[in-house]
Amino acid sequence: MEALLRPIYQERASDPNTLGIISVEKREEVSPITDTFDSILLIITSEAEKPVLQSTIRMMKRKQQCISLQKHNLENGY
Repeated sequence: MEALLRPIYQERASDPNTLGIISVEKREEVSPITDTFDSILLIITSEAEKPVLQSTIRMMKRKQQCISLQKHNLENGY
C-alpha cells in the first residue's frame, strides 16, 4: 500500500505548507479506525486553497482516503 501512496505523500511532503502526514492502514477485515478504507492518509497543512480536501483513490482493488486539512480546522474539531 505504501508504494501506491508514495507519489502523493512525496508531493505533499515537499510542500512548505505541509506540517505533517499521518498514514493509517487497516490491519483487520473490519476496522472502525479506517471505516471502509484500506488506508487513510491525513495531511495537515498551515495554509491551503481549500480548508478541507477529501479524495478517494481506488487502485489495485484497494480503497484509500486522502484527507488534507488546515491545522486550525483540526484544532477546532474538523
